[in-house]
Amino acid sequence: MIKSSKRISSKLISHILMVSLVQFMPHKDFEISPSTFVNSKGEGRVNLRESIYNNYHTTAPMEDTEAKLCSNVKEEAFRRELPYCTGEIDFMASGKKRGKFVKVPCAIHPGVIFDIMINKWNLSAPNLVVSLVGEEENFQMKPWLRDTLRKGLVKVAESTGAWLFTSALRVGITRHIGQAVQNHMLASTSARVRVIAIGITSLAKIQHREILDNVKNENLVCYKSDDKGQGPLYSLDNNHSHFILVDQINPDEPDGTTKLRLTLEKHISEQRTGYGGTGSIEIPVLCLLVNGGPKTLERICRGLENSAPWLIIAGSGGTADILAAVVNEPQLIVPQVVEKQLKEKFPTENFLWKDILQLTATIQNIVSQQHLLTVHSFEQEGSDELDTVILKALVKACKSHSQEAQEYLDELKLAVAWNRVDIAKSEIFNGDVEWKSCDLEEVMMDALVNDKPEFVKLFIDNGANMYDFLTYSRLQRLYCSISRKCCTPAEET
Repeated sequence: MIKSSKRISSKLISHILMVSLVQFMPHKDFEISPSTFVNSKGEGRVNLRESIYNNYHTTAPMEDTEAKLCSNVKEEAFRRELPYCTGEIDFMASGKKRGKFVKVPCAIHPGVIFDIMINKWNLSAPNLVVSLVGEEENFQMKPWLRDTLRKGLVKVAESTGAWLFTSALRVGITRHIGQAVQNHMLASTSARVRVIAIGITSLAKIQHREILDNVKNENLVCYKSDDKGQGPLYSLDNNHSHFILVDQINPDEPDGTTKLRLTLEKHISEQRTGYGGTGSIEIPVLCLLVNGGPKTLERICRGLENSAPWLIIAGSGGTADILAAVVNEPQLIVPQVVEKQLKEKFPTENFLWKDILQLTATIQNIVSQQHLLTVHSFEQEGSDELDTVILKALVKACKSHSQEAQEYLDELKLAVAWNRVDIAKSEIFNGDVEWKSCDLEEVMMDALVNDKPEFVKLFIDNGANMYDFLTYSRLQRLYCSISRKCCTPAEET
């Protein structure tokens, strides 16, 4: 049986094209038929679809966005600096799984690492990065939280082409994410759909690091994960696909790995990808806070300095619960209340009063940037899935600083690409922004080419003018999208 999704797209576009051609060339000297274009004297007969298709494909091809992501001339000097080494890790006694790794100094430029990811590891540029931040020690994870993370993050990565950043170690939340990736790999029937889980950690935290210390460039390393690690050293998680191993040359700088991860996230957020259709958008990077110790507060502050939006999972424990309790009540952020919260969440910690004062100031700083913070309780706030909550958090961060329609386009393109017309209605087309027809031209093209009639209707209802939209160049592109789909071999179920 032949699938009909491509036919639907072709019919939708063809219908709009035939109606629009009369508007686009409304001269009495011309007659229009579905496949030909002639004047009233019978002269100049042209096969319209063939002409448009041929003309379109003889023009200079558009530059490949992904291939140009890191082409900034200012970074060329940094690109000459090679990382210490790259290679593969063979996780012995773990089936045939291998992970790719790069070992780098903590001071390396993030553009070098991103180049390796795209060009050496042959990863497609991500459409989203979810950076998992939280407890890096073993803790009792509630069943609902485990299921939300395992199912939700894998679904997000699979459906959006996201990269997942973790701490790389087989402990805490990272271990659960690794297990979810493994379960997905075993259940998936398609080799093309894979979850990209990238672990970033310091060599100083890895059990059996001597194996990695002595490796030479392009070598295969045999490494056996050990589930018995009790800290402070832990094994690499064998279910991750890629690793960034950071060599902190200066032992007096314990947060070198955190700094590198922050600069890498910032660098990626400044790149652009052509996700979902015709336009390109800056790659969204979202930090996901689950549990977390007292030191996580400083990590959050530094992430907010990069204007990274944070999704805080209420009920997951630790720092996440402290922030969830005060984010909407900043008047509660006083030393006495903070001390009580810290002692309740971290009973084994010994906090000096100067520590309480410092952490109070840090929490005040975090909460002052509420526009970048989204708190969600999966226990209390209904059945929204993680991908929905993430998209809402990205839209909220965008809403904070502007009421201009152009500032919302990246989030709107994400909504189209994820086919979430419900979120577009509730979060973007809710009356806060005045949209003009020209603002919606790129997303209208994406909706037409990708067969999303609900979005076409939504855009028309919110100001899109089809007469202005259907220029000759756009007609070319629409006809070509039909031609390419018609030329694609039929798929059978």
